[in-house]
Amino acid sequence: SGNVFVNGVDTGKSRIEIFSKTFIRFDSRQYRGTFIAVAADKNIYLINRVTVNEYLYGVLPSEVAPSWPEEILKAQAVAARTFALYGKMNIKNELYDLESDVMSQVYKGAGVESELTNRAVDATENEIMTKDGKVVQAFFHSNSGGKTASSAEVWGGKLDYLESVDDPYCRNGKHYNWEKSVSRQKLAEILAKNNLKTGEIYDIKITDRTESGRVKTMKIYGSAGTFEVKGKDFRAYAGIDTIKSTKFDIECGPDEIKITGFGWGHGVGLSQEGGKAMAEQGKNYKEILR
Repeated sequence: SGNVFVNGVDTGKSRIEIFSKTFIRFDSRQYRGTFIAVAADKNIYLINRVTVNEYLYGVLPSEVAPSWPEEILKAQAVAARTFALYGKMNIKNELYDLESDVMSQVYKGAGVESELTNRAVDATENEIMTKDGKVVQAFFHSNSGGKTASSAEVWGGKLDYLESVDDPYCRNGKHYNWEKSVSRQKLAEILAKNNLKTGEIYDIKITDRTESGRVKTMKIYGSAGTFEVKGKDFRAYAGIDTIKSTKFDIECGPDEIKITGFGWGHGVGLSQEGGKAMAEQGKNYKEILR
């Protein structure tokens, strides 16, 4: 009927709000605030309505370790708050402001909260980053691999506050470098599933890099022909947790293809592990964000 049913009873409404004196549990997780249930497009949308700080309580532990130094936690709180506000102001969906996954930023509700990250949220309450009076797009990532990327080289849109800068602080980070090996046959199968039918892979060459050293384009030589692929597409095809960044080199052995890389994530904006090292060296959260 297009209406929401509760315990089998038709409410007569397509949108209801659920209140509770305690946390609301859904899908094994607990949440603060209320839940709005909306019947639309033959789906039920569950929308968690929370204050900005309550939302950030569930974001910070999902993005950084609560055991990290206080100043990087505060820096992450300001970045996440700014990111959320920008998303709210520019959302294209009429039902809600933000996604709960990496399409916005990871939000896992009250069950992941930590006293330390909550304290960082409260200590920076109402603080955001702006440029010329406008809310910035406060991107962040795990580790830059030694140099952050500009917004232009990753997404094509130039923003002067998202330039490529050296990040020597991230070098001792957990995700500073990585290595992945895959058989030629397995890689060909992965690419074929993404409609890149190379056939048997003979060789792979990196043909162009961005200003921060990330792979811009590469050529894959196979039995079905030669294919030019963007570095970010190759990463998406192989899996963003497999190829952790586009800052990589490729070496084709007799049977296996070895990929060695630096950093984790798109590389734009705040390098979280770099910020952690800055905090350990006595930098405060505003210095980290700048």
